[in-house]
Amino acid sequence: MKRLKIIFFLLAVFIPFIIYILTTSHSIYGVDSGDFLAASWVWGVAHSPGYPLYTIFLALWARIPFGLDPIFQMNLSSAVFHSLTVGFVFLILRKLTKSYFLSLVACYVLAFSYLFWTYSLVVEAFALNDLFASILILIAIYFWEAVKAKKHKLAEKLLLLFTLTFSLSLAHHQTIILFLPGFLYLFFKSGFQKKLSYLLFVKLLFAAFIGLLPYLYLPIAASFNPPINWGDPDSLGRFFAVLTRQDWGSFRSSATAPQHIGFNRYIQVVWYIDFLKTDFLYLGLIIGIIGALRLFFKQHIMFWFFILNLLISGPLFLFYANFSTDAPFILEVIQRFVLLSYMSFVVFLAFGLLVIRSILNKFLSIFIHSKNLLHVTCYLLLVTAALSYLLFIFFANYQKTDLSKINLGSNLAYDTLITEKKPATLSLEDDTVYFNSIALNTIEKVNLQIQLVMGGQMNKPFYIDTLKKYYPQFNFPPELEKEPYFYTFLDANIQKSSIYTIQGTSSAENGSWLPMGILSKFCPKGKEPSDEEFDNLQEEMWTGYKNNIEEFSKTNGNLTFEHIKGLYTAAHNRVAVEYLRRNNSKKAKKHILEAINIYPSFSYSHYLLGNILNDEGDCGGSISEYQKAYDFDKRYIASFLDNALVAQNCLGDQKLSEDYLQEYNRLVRETQNSI
Repeated sequence: MKRLKIIFFLLAVFIPFIIYILTTSHSIYGVDSGDFLAASWVWGVAHSPGYPLYTIFLALWARIPFGLDPIFQMNLSSAVFHSLTVGFVFLILRKLTKSYFLSLVACYVLAFSYLFWTYSLVVEAFALNDLFASILILIAIYFWEAVKAKKHKLAEKLLLLFTLTFSLSLAHHQTIILFLPGFLYLFFKSGFQKKLSYLLFVKLLFAAFIGLLPYLYLPIAASFNPPINWGDPDSLGRFFAVLTRQDWGSFRSSATAPQHIGFNRYIQVVWYIDFLKTDFLYLGLIIGIIGALRLFFKQHIMFWFFILNLLISGPLFLFYANFSTDAPFILEVIQRFVLLSYMSFVVFLAFGLLVIRSILNKFLSIFIHSKNLLHVTCYLLLVTAALSYLLFIFFANYQKTDLSKINLGSNLAYDTLITEKKPATLSLEDDTVYFNSIALNTIEKVNLQIQLVMGGQMNKPFYIDTLKKYYPQFNFPPELEKEPYFYTFLDANIQKSSIYTIQGTSSAENGSWLPMGILSKFCPKGKEPSDEEFDNLQEEMWTGYKNNIEEFSKTNGNLTFEHIKGLYTAAHNRVAVEYLRRNNSKKAKKHILEAINIYPSFSYSHYLLGNILNDEGDCGGSISEYQKAYDFDKRYIASFLDNALVAQNCLGDQKLSEDYLQEYNRLVRETQNSI
């Protein structure tokens, strides 16, 4: 029996691991991935709360001489973590359901669900977090059984192991604390609190202390002034600021997240259900609900243990965190956090499969009276149904999760870093652009003449202090309270260096922002390039980029990649607007069409194209593009006003013009009423 368990455990680990290796990204991904890559490469400090255990592991893993590309090698660490997670999930399910086969099927469904699979292929903190969660759940179940069997010495050892592991997991990702209510529920239900002695309590405190020791890495690393040093935790005050995410909004999704109870919070609960439906399909959702009911009636205490873990780490966490919901990219940021709750949902899924087996067995027993034949028939039908569901999930997600040939993230960083061949300052306010660029600049030494900053962080004293250490050549005016400080910095340094930003739309008294490829360059008054110079600069910039329409076609709906596509699309549109300002509608149209090729549903591109076609006298084409702008984004109600003008002035159709105007007025009233 023990040998069989080992065989199934190895199957649970190595089948996903092989698939993960084949689909692992060779590129920087996006969001926080670049920050972890860069921080671990230089033994630095990642963004708050620092992730010391993960940084240490990645730094050591990157230095093992496998002979692989360092970015690919570090991405593989997530494949290792999530493969082991699948193995521990199998052990949990086997212990609870007593079924090897159904436990294996359920953990494979988890392994090849979209979200779990995707974060098995890139550097991110969530794979290790899931591994810790699965280990903690398994220890908690063993502890429960030991107490029930009155094996108190074993229970003490398991409690110490649990405390050490929980503290270590806190030194990695603080969201593991969301499982604490469930663990405490199981602990108090066991009655073991009555057995706690003073000596055991001291041992537990010591185990917790040992587990939190990786946090010492933060001040030690910061004392060496590494180039990646978020929060600069080299003093006690700065250490606690990093630990509590003070500069990013302690106990909040961000420093600017609204804290009132509003409709936005309820939307995120709906999103959670949608995440489950997307990853496990309606069928998996139904099976999970059935399994939860089975667990409630058969193992009441275990039901409450897992339902507490699921609710608190899933919908209630999203409700509390209150992430912004004003951009599709935010969905990518949000959905990573629900992975922790999947450690509980997969238990309900396994019990749901048990119910299906029981129903199938009872149904077949009506027609088949031979026990052996009944067993074989039931088993074959169950295997067929379970494998069909599993294979459907696998092949449905394979095209979306195979990141082995997608280089959008690294290409974005490269295209950003080659913006200027001479020394220059790039202020990159977008996390994906900044973190990816800093990773490529740090690991592959691309364009070391470039200084990378985040203008949006410049109002924070710790960030200015950090910049002063690495860029002593710059002037840093003391007026930190002035909003935005970046423009104060710009005025003080524009004579020293060319300065770029992602989207320089704010007006400046002493110059203007000129779109330059995917960035914008500040041009002092009187130093704007001529039309010919501008045209040559754009041609050189865009033809030198690695990301192109072929690369963009590989994204398969991945929201991080959709965000990157949106950055290039917005850049093409900014260039088009500048060409229109220079009365070159031909070049403007070329860039708008490029934008539409990259991101067909980007409304602003269609709106700009509608303006150009209107000027060209293409009445039908103009109306069509304005309508597309509204169809893709219902905020573009001005499209109906524009269409009314086109119908009247271009088509000469007064009736059609009045219809468009009437629809415009109706939508304006609806918008005002909703506000």
